[in-house]
Amino acid sequence: MSYFAHAEELVGELRAALELFLSTPEGKEAAKTAASGFDKGEGLPDEPSVVLVTSAPETATTLVLGDRPRVEDGGTELAAQVQFQADGNALHNLLLEKFDAGQIARAIEEKRLSVSGPPWALDALIVLAGALTGAYRASLEQRGRDDLLNTPAPPPAGVWEVPVPRPEDFMGAVVPARRQFTQTTSR
Repeated sequence: MSYFAHAEELVGELRAALELFLSTPEGKEAAKTAASGFDKGEGLPDEPSVVLVTSAPETATTLVLGDRPRVEDGGTELAAQVQFQADGNALHNLLLEKFDAGQIARAIEEKRLSVSGPPWALDALIVLAGALTGAYRASLEQRGRDDLLNTPAPPPAGVWEVPVPRPEDFMGAVVPARRQFTQTTSR
């Protein structure tokens, strides 16, 4: 069951938190530091941006960094350099720091959290994440959203297994293909 009744509710909470984040000295500094980590090479947008895309409910919110940091609804107007995808509950738990390392790893493995973008831009997301968590909590408190602040903690990650390929499968399929590729490209 989603913590958010509909997409507009989640977008409203994200927008309020991001705007609060950008209005604080800590948020402005984090946005400036993150923007400096983006490569402004040819073919990339002038204004670095991070798009938060959620499922359950489906939303997209863009955090534009650069000279005029701001929040925009949707994620299609700007070519994002970083896209953070999460289901609504996982993003909420992450921003309230209710996930431990095991729960984050499991959410990534289960594709409830994912990040895409070039390495230099992903570093910027790390800079933003720490400062954003405080703004999210403060925004929920200011808006009187005790229902969201008091959501239950997610269950512990526990022990789960990842299918590990057998060595003979790897040796039988991958190595010959690599050998063939190497032989044809090195001539």
